[in-house]
Amino acid sequence: MLLEVEAVNTFRGPAHILRGVTLEVGDGEVVSLVGRNGAGRTTIIESITGLLPVRSGRIRFRGEDITRLPPHKRAKRGIGYAPENSGIFPELTVAENLMISRWLSDKTARGAATGVDAQAQALTVFPEVGQFLSRPGLNLSGGQKKMVSIARAMALAPSLMILDEAFEGLAP
Repeated sequence: MLLEVEAVNTFRGPAHILRGVTLEVGDGEVVSLVGRNGAGRTTIIESITGLLPVRSGRIRFRGEDITRLPPHKRAKRGIGYAPENSGIFPELTVAENLMISRWLSDKTARGAATGVDAQAQALTVFPEVGQFLSRPGLNLSGGQKKMVSIARAMALAPSLMILDEAFEGLAP
């Protein structure tokens, strides 16, 4: 099993948002979380990625308990994440934003070559991104920021890709 979430309880301040959430994702599966605003979709994503601490329960990735690991260690293990707000660094160029994933992957067992290959693949999926590599993130439209965010997550060559509001701001 790629990802196992067992009886997870997560709070935002005093509010108990996730109550006993359990789910599994196998290799090669595509899973969508749907629900109304405030249903907890972003909270479960942030719990899986380590951005929001889990009060109780367990999260396993490829059989390893990652419940208490910080976000950067989860990313090194192969969890890619493109947040709803894009999460790009506005003062960095698009090329530098994409390099962040390569710097992280260079420190993993996958090595630098995987980072280069994954970045090239990401640019194949989003060829428009290649046209504004030297542009600072703050000069991008919302849709361009979303493309860069997803391309950056892809450049890590993750085993698990988590996209929050994946197509928000993207034109068909």
